[in-house]
Amino acid sequence: MKIQAVVKMGATAALVCATVFADGGDKNQNAAFTSGIIGSMPNQSVAGVPSGGAPWTVREGHAVVQRGRLKVEVKGLLIAAGTLANGNPVPQNLIGTTGPVTMVAASLVCNGIIAGNTAVASLSAAGDAEMELRLSIGMCTSPSVLVRIAPSMSSTASELGPFIALSGSRLGDDNGDVNDDHGADGAGHDVNDDHGRH
Repeated sequence: MKIQAVVKMGATAALVCATVFADGGDKNQNAAFTSGIIGSMPNQSVAGVPSGGAPWTVREGHAVVQRGRLKVEVKGLLIAAGTLANGNPVPQNLIGTTGPVTMVAASLVCNGIIAGNTAVASLSAAGDAEMELRLSIGMCTSPSVLVRIAPSMSSTASELGPFIALSGSRLGDDNGDVNDDHGADGAGHDVNDDHGRH
């Protein structure tokens, strides 16, 4: 099995967290948007961006838009057991690793269109990364966040690759917890599942 299969792009269904950036009484320090981050599955597509060719899991992750800044943090973003986009099983030696992925960036999606991208950040061998973006937009309808593969530290927006994690629940909804172990879902998690209900 070639390692390139891990980052093979897929296509189809989309997931967006429906909310609007606005000043409000959000209990998370007046953040305009907060969401947990979950691993992606092959053969998804959001805002025209395909998911990576392997299933991914996230031990802990969150995205926050606050005071004109997007902050995204993931811990334990690793390849999960399951099926690749081509239908083959994930090679055993890649499970629980980042595979060939060493750099990531986050894209903010507003109303189905990418509105901005963070600078590229290193993804540690443990699957940890922090990304940040200063926002210049006032309103963002149906926001979601994608964590995408970056080919180099100097990658431009057009060079960013498929996403391997995405926003999956708004923090605080249904007793959601930023420390929720979304990775517990493993390769079989449902992208439409509201992970706040644990």
